[in-house]
Amino acid sequence: MKIMKYFWGSFLSIVIVILIFIASNIETQTFVPFKNKNSRIIDYSIADKATLKKYHFTLKWFVPNLKKIDKIEELKNNEVILLPWNTTVTDLIHIKVNNVSFFESNHGAIQIKTFSIKNDGYEKFLNEKITLTAAGTVVLARGVHKSIQQKNDIFYPWKNTKHLFATSDINIVNFKSPLVSNFKYPKSSWLLIGKSIYAKGIKDANINLVSISGNHMGDAKERGLLETIKTLKKYNIETVGAGKSITEAYRCKKIKKKNITFGFLGFNNVPGSIGKPNEKSSGIAWLDNQALDAIKHCNNQVDQLVVMVNWGIEYSHIPRNKEKKWANKMIEAGADLILGDQAHWVQIHETISGKHVSYGLGNYIFDQHWSEKTTEGIIQKFIFFENKLMFIDTIPIKLAKDGSINVINPTSDRFFNVLDAYYGNKINEKYN
Repeated sequence: MKIMKYFWGSFLSIVIVILIFIASNIETQTFVPFKNKNSRIIDYSIADKATLKKYHFTLKWFVPNLKKIDKIEELKNNEVILLPWNTTVTDLIHIKVNNVSFFESNHGAIQIKTFSIKNDGYEKFLNEKITLTAAGTVVLARGVHKSIQQKNDIFYPWKNTKHLFATSDINIVNFKSPLVSNFKYPKSSWLLIGKSIYAKGIKDANINLVSISGNHMGDAKERGLLETIKTLKKYNIETVGAGKSITEAYRCKKIKKKNITFGFLGFNNVPGSIGKPNEKSSGIAWLDNQALDAIKHCNNQVDQLVVMVNWGIEYSHIPRNKEKKWANKMIEAGADLILGDQAHWVQIHETISGKHVSYGLGNYIFDQHWSEKTTEGIIQKFIFFENKLMFIDTIPIKLAKDGSINVINPTSDRFFNVLDAYYGNKINEKYN
């Protein structure tokens, strides 16, 4: 009898220890729905759901009718796949939950309690991530100037998209029109010149840094370029890609966020109204061997190096081999992220040696309304965590004739056509 009591006592002790161990190792595991890049799914709640075999047992109790697949390549276009939040697969796109992205809040993810001896790090990610938001061509001149005057509102072009920059740590755009205080509307429609007061709109939209290496930055002559730099500085907006000397034009600008130092450079390879500076005259930084030297020098000072480039030919979804070769050279020199502009259409992207290249973000704030494609662009959010680019969110936008800029309705064909251009899907098909 004593032996039996001892046995049951020991057994209960072991059970209690096991239960305590299990209870102390119940962790929240975070999963995110992803879809194929050419999928038209926009609503997670009604989509067919799948996961990989190794996650199926954990998820099946919480997700009804969950399909099990052996590999990601088996995912169909009418399905989403649930994967751990830190899964990085270049051919997949995250999909929102309850209209919230998982990198914004845990309301955008599927969280479950399960046995695990390791925390999945999601809460740390939400607290420590760094968001860089970037947009393409901004021209506060010509038709945009007229819209601002008609509305009597210098903030008008930014109103419907400024929320996309509101919570980001760093916001950047390619700014392509000089701003002057002694403004007279140009006689030539080819000259892109705006009022210096329009810089208030840039500041109000929470833009931290702009590249001013565009081919129109000399439209108000050298004096106009220098006044633009001075005005932007007045509003605490950093500039790259131009300056009163060659040293300043090629200088790396640094922004530190959460112990990560980001470096920024801007270059141009499109002939226009201004050329390369020297030590005595102002100008813009050109994409040349000196640019590669600047990248190498900046790379030694920062954790993440972002290069903004005004390059290529207009009205094409595909960059030339020339731009692709330069992208490879810049990444070899030390660039971590390359953001291109000038085509005025959304262009494809590419991954080179693990580094991301968006060849063309398209138009953001401009007046090119003569075709559907020139009224479209993308705003991209780059999510960094532990000094790595983890995720990219691509948001299609559209220019309206009244001068407003709007996020394209995700249920529309145009929304997917813009993404097709970026992802390289069906770009040889008719797209007006």
